Amino acid sequence: MPPPGRELKYNLVWIEGTFKSRPNTELLLAPEREEGNVTTNDYELATRFLPGPHRYYPRGYGAIATGVTFLYARSRRWSTPRLVVVGAAAYTLGFSIGQAARLRLHLRFLSRLENFDGFSAAIDNINVKTGGIMPRGPTLVVSRKNGGLGVRPDITGGEAMQSPGEGGFGVDDTGGDSNAQDRVATTPDTSSVPSKPTKTRWDEIRIANAQSASQSSWELIRQKNERASMQNNKTAGSSPQPEGSLENADAERRAEQARFDAMLEAERKAG
Repeated sequence: MPPPGRELKYNLVWIEGTFKSRPNTELLLAPEREEGNVTTNDYELATRFLPGPHRYYPRGYGAIATGVTFLYARSRRWSTPRLVVVGAAAYTLGFSIGQAARLRLHLRFLSRLENFDGFSAAIDNINVKTGGIMPRGPTLVVSRKNGGLGVRPDITGGEAMQSPGEGGFGVDDTGGDSNAQDRVATTPDTSSVPSKPTKTRWDEIRIANAQSASQSSWELIRQKNERASMQNNKTAGSSPQPEGSLENADAERRAEQARFDAMLEAERKAG
C-alpha cells in the first residue's frame, strides 16, 4: 500500500496524451487494479473520464469565441486590422476559459477518487512503464488533506518523472523532493577542471616552422658557398694550371663572392 499523504504531479498534457482512448486507459489501469492501487470504483471513474472530450475545451472555446467575433464584425463592417486584433483577443479569451473549465473537471475527478494515494502510485508506475518523461505543460501538484484537495502549480512545468525508489521523484515528509540532494551530490563539479586547449591547424604550422627555423635561407646560402669554395680549392691543388687560368679562377671567385654578398644583402633587406 502506498504511504498516505502522497503528492501527485498531475501533468495535463501527459495525462491526456497517455489515456487518450478508453481501451488504452483500461489496458494501463488494469494491472494497477490487480495490484490494489486502484479500486474498482476509481477504475470505472478513470476509464470514463480520462479519455473524455475535455482535452478539446481550450481550442474549442477559442474557436467559438473567434467565430462569434467574426459574425459580429460582419454586421459592423470593421476594418481588416481591427478584425484581426479583436479576433486574436477573442481566441485568447476563449482559450483561457476553456483551459479553466478543463482544469476544473480534472480537479473534480481527483476529488471523487476513493483511494487518492493509490491512484497517485498508479500514475507513477504507468509513467515509468511508458518512458518516465513528462512533457512541458500545465502541471499541478495535488494532495488530499483533511478530506479536500490541496493544489499548487509545479514551477518546473514538466520533467523526467519516475516512481520513488527507482531513481525518480519522491516527496519526503517536509514536502520537498527526496531525491534532490542525491542529484546534487552525484553531479560532478566541472567548474574547477581546466579545459585542455585544442590544437588547431595554425598551431601545427607554427610548430613546424619553429622546428625548421635552424635551416634558414642564411644557412643554406652560407653552406652552398662553402661547398663551392672547397670544390674550387681541391681542383686548384690537384692539377697545376697556367697563370692565366689562375687569374681567371681568381676573377670567378671574386665574381662569385660579389654575387654571394649581393644575395646576403638582398636577403637582409627582405628580412
